Amino acid sequence: FQFRVNLVLRQNQQIDIVNHYIFHALRAGIPVGVYFFTQAVDVVEAVEEASMVTALCRDYKITYPVFIDVEGLGGSGRADGLDVETRTAVSQAFCATIESEGYRAGVYSSRNWLNQMLDMDKLKDYVVWLAEYRDVPIYQGYYHMWQYTSGGSVK
Repeated sequence: FQFRVNLVLRQNQQIDIVNHYIFHALRAGIPVGVYFFTQAVDVVEAVEEASMVTALCRDYKITYPVFIDVEGLGGSGRADGLDVETRTAVSQAFCATIESEGYRAGVYSSRNWLNQMLDMDKLKDYVVWLAEYRDVPIYQGYYHMWQYTSGGSVK
């Protein structure tokens, strides 16, 4: 069993909280990765978001990938209406920017989104973090990490 901390970054999140968690996780010897929920609607915004993320990570040894999540907000997100081509391009631009800064990049999503909302053939060079809440995933594509629940705790 391996434990990791994937920090959830949102543009309006307090940076001191992020810094606190990264610092203490690394100090405890826990590998750290980053998860970013995007609202980019084009590649320019995706590059801007990725640049912000790498700037926040620059002072730390991030040992796990930096993930982009392009899932929707139930119709209320500004990127919810993107087509597959644009959503894939946003993911590619984010990931390429992350990797140009020396980090490993990845895509986080549920099975349905990986199957229907992204062109995974164009994202095959990146780490895939599958979220599928069941005992055994039925996703047929390749993935590196599997999240089988949205609950849990560490004591």
